[in-house]
Amino acid sequence: MFAKEVLLLCCLLVLPAVVFGVDCRTRPCLRTLFNSRVTRADYYSRQLLGSFGSSGKRKRSLSRLHHGIVVTLANSVLGQDRWLIHRGSWSTGTNPDTVITDADYMSSEWVRDRRPKYLSCFKTVNGFLRAGGIADNYNLFTHNCIHAARAMWNFASC
Repeated sequence: MFAKEVLLLCCLLVLPAVVFGVDCRTRPCLRTLFNSRVTRADYYSRQLLGSFGSSGKRKRSLSRLHHGIVVTLANSVLGQDRWLIHRGSWSTGTNPDTVITDADYMSSEWVRDRRPKYLSCFKTVNGFLRAGGIADNYNLFTHNCIHAARAMWNFASC
């Protein structure tokens, strides 16, 4: 009995490092994340490169050029229930064009542009990734982050 209590205590001490590490690179973790049900979607954008405006005032962008969708999951994965899905740009080699990351890592430059969509139908993270063109190559004119975000936003409609 004492050995089980010690083992449980050891597991509880290790758990916060795993939960807050937000490192979802293993197959089981990715499978869980990709198959997770999405209950809410938020459309965000930010400037692509730097900001414009006077240094004394809050800087405003001339145009928000980088777009993404924050999905809220029915059940958290690695202790996180909000994940940002967005299209990268001009990647080469093994770097993916479409990425998903913990929304806690979003900078303050990201601004929610639209009212959230609450999903009453069953949609998964994988569905959003497919709608955003995870398998398609990045193209500045025909398949960039704005196209991907709009496609995912449309997918969020039930």
